Amino acid sequence: MGQEELMDTSKLIRVPDDELDMDGSQHFWYEGQRFTGIGFEENPDGGRDEISYHDGYQHGPARTMSAEGTVLEEDWYCNSIRNGISRIFRADGSISRATAYDGGTIVWGVVFDEDGETVTKTTVVDLDESKRGRIDKDREIYALPRIPPPSDAPHLNRHTA
Repeated sequence: MGQEELMDTSKLIRVPDDELDMDGSQHFWYEGQRFTGIGFEENPDGGRDEISYHDGYQHGPARTMSAEGTVLEEDWYCNSIRNGISRIFRADGSISRATAYDGGTIVWGVVFDEDGETVTKTTVVDLDESKRGRIDKDREIYALPRIPPPSDAPHLNRHTA
């Protein structure tokens, strides 16, 4: 399975993390403006970490890539809150696991066989009423999109519903 379905961020401006400024409200700035683009850091192994920003918020994919350019990990953020399907990939690019975050809370996980396509385990977290209520409130306050079901885990272009 290839990674062709992953969101293409190649047209966004890229700025080294150490050139971004963060204010007291945890907004990220570049050259006097709230930053929209990709902040990155080169890793000692030749790989790279990239974080997407929109209007100063961490928003979109955050990725760890190998020196060869394969995405090894991908997390999704909305208004600086982890929200969506996070995935871990093997060095060959196949998916190893997927975990869904709803307003920062893990709600389900899926583990894949070595082929990256066959599901070997699915876990759905049983949230109590209080936790579900907090997630619903956060979704409303921060305009967070809903999370897709575990059946969407292998679809790399599906992050939120």
